[in-house]
Amino acid sequence: MSHLDELTLLRHIDGELENPRLDEAEAHLRACAPCRGRRDGLARETHVIVAALREEEGELPASLRPAKQGELSWAFLLVSALAVSGFSTVYSRLIAPWWAELQGLGLGGDTVATTLFFRGLLWGGWSDMRQQIAQALTASAFVVLAVLALVATWWFGRRRLGTTLAALGLLFAALSTPTASAAEMKRNIEHYTLAEGQVVANDLVVFARTTTIAGTVEGDVIAFGQSLAVTGTVRGDVLAFCRTVRIEGRVEGSVRTGSQFFELRGTVGRNVTSAGEDLTVTKDARLAGSAMFFGSVVKLEGRVERDLTVGAGHPQISGHVGGNALVGAERLEILSGAEILGTTTYHGERTPVVQPEAKLARPIETHIRQRRPRHLSADYYWGQALRWGAAFVFGLVLILLTPGFVSDVVRTTRRYSVSLGLGAVALVATPILIVLVSLTLVGLAVGISAAMIYVLFIYGSQVVTGLLLGESVLGTPGTRGRTVACLALGLLLIRIALGIPYVWALAWFVIVALGLGAAVLTLYRRARPLPVAP
Repeated sequence: MSHLDELTLLRHIDGELENPRLDEAEAHLRACAPCRGRRDGLARETHVIVAALREEEGELPASLRPAKQGELSWAFLLVSALAVSGFSTVYSRLIAPWWAELQGLGLGGDTVATTLFFRGLLWGGWSDMRQQIAQALTASAFVVLAVLALVATWWFGRRRLGTTLAALGLLFAALSTPTASAAEMKRNIEHYTLAEGQVVANDLVVFARTTTIAGTVEGDVIAFGQSLAVTGTVRGDVLAFCRTVRIEGRVEGSVRTGSQFFELRGTVGRNVTSAGEDLTVTKDARLAGSAMFFGSVVKLEGRVERDLTVGAGHPQISGHVGGNALVGAERLEILSGAEILGTTTYHGERTPVVQPEAKLARPIETHIRQRRPRHLSADYYWGQALRWGAAFVFGLVLILLTPGFVSDVVRTTRRYSVSLGLGAVALVATPILIVLVSLTLVGLAVGISAAMIYVLFIYGSQVVTGLLLGESVLGTPGTRGRTVACLALGLLLIRIALGIPYVWALAWFVIVALGLGAAVLTLYRRARPLPVAP
């Protein structure tokens, strides 16, 4: 009788064979030693697989268990104090002053929220784009979920494979689900032109190298690309992220742009918010609402019927402002022909230039900032302390959650040349790959997720390099408390290096490249399959 095949042996192990086949198989196994050996090996493998599938969650890892009384209490007290101090500083020095200044702009409404939502500084057409935005955010979330699931599979073993496959399935569904939108979409077009006389009844969303609107759009226009030119009529708002934006026609709603060059020659029925390098409002332009400009050079020659807010290096005002003007700049020029009917407030480093022919309803309120070396300011050292505290908290979390991985990365960092070279390549090449992946609409979510992970790795590189520096001074740690001490000292040395003039850029490059290269190399080694023993 020939040897039993593997399927018969498995059925015999599982008790699925019936007479007379069962009697024949048992008789053969009693007489055939090779088949008995194969049967016993398959039985052991089956037992291992069944035990893994039925295995319940183990105990919480020691690194995640609550610390014993008194253990690392000083570290957590320091972290809590830094968190409270950091929030208080951000609120008192950033949020509160801006809130107070915006409320004093005279933009209308009792609060900033009223101004934003009811005066149209925010785009009013988000409802038509909600499914597009929801799809992009969902896809990004599932990309991150899939990556985390893959890491969990690699970290915890095969029993997490089901979670990974489920996450990948949801990711595929999120990316492949068709989107329904009320807007008219134009994608992957080199040049898009809405000719004169043509009408788009809905919102118009364009992804093109160049976009020209010479016809009429009844809704909003949202454009992404190299350039946008509006010579026709837009009944709603214009939202553009292009290198060059030129408005020569009529926009009945608001205009918001993020562009290098912005030029307004036509009419805007509500407000304009623009950030870029060179922003110009020509003599023929008329803006019925308020304007907010943030750029290097801002030239206002036309009419702004309500308030003007400018943050620029060198703004020049020679037009009409019907409300208040708030300017923050290095230097301000108010030229002949300028007319400001409200209050003019200037914050800058140089005395503003006001030509005699300019008409100001009230004398300009000038606040000159005295620039001092940053090392002479208490705010500089407080900011350094907060940055050290944030990095310390981040590193402490990494050490508590992934002590083995952190130790492997630090050991890899000791191979200075390899880690530094690999980190330099990853630091430069990764953004290029992210941009190439993000060129397609489907790859945009993947690109956004990859960019988030890339930034996280760059920030975490200081933890790795800090541990290396701390160990070089205090010696190789043997306890977790000693590791935390090495981290604190290493991050302090990094803050000192980054504060040295003319040296900080090179120090930053070495710190990031060394830590990033070691992390990439460690991940590669862990992901590489182990060789099978002969």
